[in-house]
Amino acid sequence: MASLLHMTAGLLCKYMICSGLTAASKGMDMIRILLIAAILITGFLFSSCGSVPLTGRKQILLVSDEEVFQAGLTQYKEYISSSTLSGNSSAAAVVKSVGRRMADATEKYLKANGLQSELSNFAWEFNLVKDSQVNAFCMPGGKIVVYEGVMFAYGQSMKKIPLKQIMSE
Repeated sequence: MASLLHMTAGLLCKYMICSGLTAASKGMDMIRILLIAAILITGFLFSSCGSVPLTGRKQILLVSDEEVFQAGLTQYKEYISSSTLSGNSSAAAVVKSVGRRMADATEKYLKANGLQSELSNFAWEFNLVKDSQVNAFCMPGGKIVVYEGVMFAYGQSMKKIPLKQIMSE
């Protein structure tokens, strides 16, 4: 989109400088050129519209889903390789168990609503990271990370942890 604006501005400047138009006609030509630029930009935005598969909501897609998934996977791999995974095997097992149930529910929902093609976008992974922050995050494609701080914020009884809610946020 930026290149479209630069190209339009360049053509406008070239046209205005190279032509021997009077100030009044230059003003009218400038309005025409700006109107054409606005139409081109609007056309570009409408051509990049898509809809969200789950909701049907319209959105502007400036980056393809493939690019988003690839960037998310790259960032996730970098994060995991630079982090220390938790040594608490029972807490990690809880994260993986809850995560697997969430993944199963998501897959069931997609299949029930005719969105099986979306399943190819997911390669589920659930990791517990050794970090005292009360935090969790997910990346496109089903990459979910929970910090140990979440587990310890709710005390030692892991049955009281609202992990489904934390992971689904």
